[in-house]
Amino acid sequence: MDESKPNIFADIFDSSKGSDNLLDVMTNLLYGLESDCTYHIKVSRNELLNGCTKSISYKIRKFCDTCDGTGEADKSIPEQCTTCNGNGYIDKVKQNFLGTFTNIKTCDPCRGTGVHIKNPCVICKGSRVLEVLEHQEIFIAPNSTAHTITIDDKGNYIDKDKRGNLIVTVSKKRWPN
Repeated sequence: MDESKPNIFADIFDSSKGSDNLLDVMTNLLYGLESDCTYHIKVSRNELLNGCTKSISYKIRKFCDTCDGTGEADKSIPEQCTTCNGNGYIDKVKQNFLGTFTNIKTCDPCRGTGVHIKNPCVICKGSRVLEVLEHQEIFIAPNSTAHTITIDDKGNYIDKDKRGNLIVTVSKKRWPN
């Protein structure tokens, strides 16, 4: 298998990559929650030669504290969607003279999560996740060349207590800086 392509099945069933909770995995897939955050910094030639510290602000996605990431205002566990039976998708089988065709589409009532939020949280509006601003100091060592810095556990939340990484790419500003 090509290692550069993501393996959705490994991400869902490999508990070392995140949550054991299928609802968390489905939320991550639905809302595009990548575990790692990326940020790009351009610095001058002098800053690369002498070293510097840069302050950055970046947005991360985390599970809502108000509803404990359930999406329900009363923090209860959402019920399985009755439209798709918790699958997150609906199959429609059509048959005509050419043969049988199956059309698979995302379930509209649950938006592909497989659960039904009865009483949505007022803060996250039932989405289970919020975007928040975080701040980080980045140290660039003297005599550096353009490079990538990885800061562990400063990316998006994968689960309530597991986070991805912050990946900062450092490059030199164009001349004459």
